[in-house]
Amino acid sequence: MAGALHQAKIPTLLQLVAASTRHDGDDESGSLASDVGAALDGLLQACGNDPFWLAGSLAEFGHSMPEDARASLASGLALGGRPEACEAAVLFLLDSSPAVRRAAAGALAQAASSLSPVHLRRLIAMRNWRLESERAEVDVVIRNARSAGTACAQWEAGGTEAILGTAIDGSATQAFLLVSPAVRRRRISSILTKGGIADAWSGEPESRRRIEAAMAAAGMNLPTIDVSRSYLDCMLSHGLALTTDQGEVPPLGLLQVAESIGGVDWQPARTDFRKALAELAAALPDEMSDPAAVVEVLQRSDELADLEALEKSWFKDDPQIGQIVTGRYGRGRAKLATFLLQSIIARRRDKWAELFLRTASWMREAPPEADLCWLELTLVAKAIAGERDLSEIGLMRAIAERTIAVLASTG
Repeated sequence: MAGALHQAKIPTLLQLVAASTRHDGDDESGSLASDVGAALDGLLQACGNDPFWLAGSLAEFGHSMPEDARASLASGLALGGRPEACEAAVLFLLDSSPAVRRAAAGALAQAASSLSPVHLRRLIAMRNWRLESERAEVDVVIRNARSAGTACAQWEAGGTEAILGTAIDGSATQAFLLVSPAVRRRRISSILTKGGIADAWSGEPESRRRIEAAMAAAGMNLPTIDVSRSYLDCMLSHGLALTTDQGEVPPLGLLQVAESIGGVDWQPARTDFRKALAELAAALPDEMSDPAAVVEVLQRSDELADLEALEKSWFKDDPQIGQIVTGRYGRGRAKLATFLLQSIIARRRDKWAELFLRTASWMREAPPEADLCWLELTLVAKAIAGERDLSEIGLMRAIAERTIAVLASTG
């Protein structure tokens, strides 16, 4: 149960923690080894000495433990003297609990002489993925390891053969699939962003045929195109900034993805909305700057064919709008849509401008022959950011009408 809750990113229930604590205290069968070292032997064997697998298993196991017990586990791993356990302790620096992260950092500072060059490389890679207030703790571990004579290992050879990126849906979710070489095979990795880095993982090396089958069966519901490494790096840097700004750390799998593709320099850095919009707007042809042409594009923006698969998820799920729709639905949808566009939705115009800008940037990654509507969508984003009346923009009116229909159908 703890593992299922952990994988679903659901906070553990206090009742489950209490039950788990009672079970550990009542267990007299010896199945739960009191000696952490003995317990690690079984875990290491089951995990094939894979530190990421071990850390993930311990995180699932520890999801039902009290926070102080998990912190003690992280410290015990670092100070236990086992190289494999020390590797797992390093990865606990990306635990979801600040207390566990602090405990791991404090213990690793004491055991820094036991850290390997690979440990040091991981510490440096994830240093800025932590909250700014926690980075000094990692700096102490890095300094102590270097003082003990540990040199930083180089990233192993790697790279990406393909990077697929989905469009951005109404909840600002975007997924990436990466294919990287692995000796004579290929490895598939995935990263999910949603208001930050939500999930990341890397699979085992597979044959090219199995990789192609896995990608075909991925079942992504949103349009997907090949994107550049620079686009991926920009999106992940932005996602990391959002994650740390929320007081969180990215999932452990992000470091595993980084190692799978041969190293990265992903640093938290928010995308400057105005700068990105200006860059796209500078690429607009002169004929699209004519006021009459702009008005026509905005009025007919709900007819852009490239948006058909995306628009289904573009609506505003808001309790306040729901109350208004329930009270006024049936009294003229057009008037209600105008009211929403000039009031509640208008107060969140920044969200829609950013969504359309991100979608335009994603479309720009497609080859020119695809002829996606990123130029028209850039005009829409520019108009929304420029305080134009949203009721004059066809795409926004369609979003308002869809919002009314969805909320009315759900009561």
